[in-house]
Amino acid sequence: MDVYRDSTWILEDLVKQRDNNKLVSGSLKNIIISKHKQFKLNNKNLKNVFACTIETYKHLDVIDFLYDNLENLDDLLLKLEKDKSKKPNKFTLYLMINDLLFSKTKRVQLPNNHYLKKFINQLVKPLNKNWLKFQKINKISSIDEYLLKQNGENKPIDQPPVRWFRLNLAKLVTQDKIDYIRNEIINNFKHKVDSWKTVAENLDCIYEDEYIPNLFAVSMNFKISKSKWYKLGQVIIQDRGSCFPLEILDIQPTDYIMDCCAAPGNKTSLLGGYIYVKNRLENTEEILEVEDEDITRVIAFEKNDKRSDVLNSMMKNAGFETRKYNPDLTVAEQTEKFFEENSMKIDIYHGDFSTLCNNDRNKEIYNSKFFKFNKAILDPSCSGSGIYGRASIDNLNKADLEKYTAKEEERLAKLSSFQTSLVSHAMKLPNLKKLTYSTCSVNVIENEQVVIDLLLKHSDWEVIPRSESIPYWKRRGLSSAFDEYISDDKKESLLKGISLQEIENIKEACIRLNKEEDGGIGFFVCGFQRKNNSKKNKK
Repeated sequence: MDVYRDSTWILEDLVKQRDNNKLVSGSLKNIIISKHKQFKLNNKNLKNVFACTIETYKHLDVIDFLYDNLENLDDLLLKLEKDKSKKPNKFTLYLMINDLLFSKTKRVQLPNNHYLKKFINQLVKPLNKNWLKFQKINKISSIDEYLLKQNGENKPIDQPPVRWFRLNLAKLVTQDKIDYIRNEIINNFKHKVDSWKTVAENLDCIYEDEYIPNLFAVSMNFKISKSKWYKLGQVIIQDRGSCFPLEILDIQPTDYIMDCCAAPGNKTSLLGGYIYVKNRLENTEEILEVEDEDITRVIAFEKNDKRSDVLNSMMKNAGFETRKYNPDLTVAEQTEKFFEENSMKIDIYHGDFSTLCNNDRNKEIYNSKFFKFNKAILDPSCSGSGIYGRASIDNLNKADLEKYTAKEEERLAKLSSFQTSLVSHAMKLPNLKKLTYSTCSVNVIENEQVVIDLLLKHSDWEVIPRSESIPYWKRRGLSSAFDEYISDDKKESLLKGISLQEIENIKEACIRLNKEEDGGIGFFVCGFQRKNNSKKNKK
């Protein structure tokens, strides 16, 4: 009963948000996990609570119909209340109806003598009758067919087609070990194929990505989290798109790099692997620069308390030595081997990146602690419109399309303004030479429009050209996103200080990944570099 009780609180809260015309943002998975923490529920039940809540929420409009069309329900509830002195929460019943009709077991997860199970059993026939009526009205034969129609006839079910994972270089370190584990993983499958689409339907196939080194795709049915490589920390599950920014940044072994919006830390751990392992293995020349023990090669910022703890834990689990700073810049925690000569060090700053160098005191801090940092990655908060697990949320938000459209436009405008201001702040840091801006959004206002706004604000910066930004990746910026900046006859630019050819170059510098066509989440990234940057390393 604990699972139904905990799930009821979360489901009821989600529906209240919807009914109060508040947009529910994020993936359903992350929302449920967040609310589980908010209500301080028992972690022991989290897996079952998640499964129970997410399935019911996905089927909410169906269960609404089944429940609202039950005959004599009020009389049955009054009788139950009289007999047991208890009236069940409507959403508890919703959860049980979902288990009864749409779960794999087709049964309520309660003992047979429990009063609520006996109550639901009275409703089996009328519920099945209503379900048949719903199927007839909507011309469907199953709940999966209904969900497919809701998402669009030609769109996939709202889950990734393949599972992406990469080698964790921090746990492998040597080229021999990297090669050994890579070959061991590939040889575990019958076939190494040349397209992720082949992998999607074949459990015995593996795809090695042609754009990102040491990145693989396997069937969603292959449980990578149960593998020995995952349990030993030798691989990390990470989507394809979120690996792209670091390829564009062209990381060198002498770089100092900021991850400005770091939690949960997948990009940070990949960044650490590039700095401390990949590029040092590839660089045969001796690195003459003496390491400064007070300034690490990698700094990760996170202002949220819990997320900074998650970030710190993830870095330690990935094989890095960490030093975590409090908001007042005092050391809160430090791993034992942090100051050893060959340790792979990452500083975790529990603070707001946007305050860096924003007043006299912070400028002094920047000049003492951050002056060496020449590159940055920025992946700020976004709408998350490119991620999987949002279809149920979006469909419910759109129940009142007019209100949804108005609220969504307002929300996206605020996000775009925040994203622009954060990257703009990074561009003002005097020693920064290159950065990447990325989102898991498909919206132009958060992507190409932010790029144009930044270039208009910062004439001393330019995009990293396509020739240095994964040039063979075909999907670039949307042409339609730039139409408003070009005259009707397509012969001149309407942007002050940016030519027609430069607009085309900007479009080509942008990269998009489409979740329907590129195997992972919808993703956007664009690289920037300070003009007259003497170190332009072509990819």
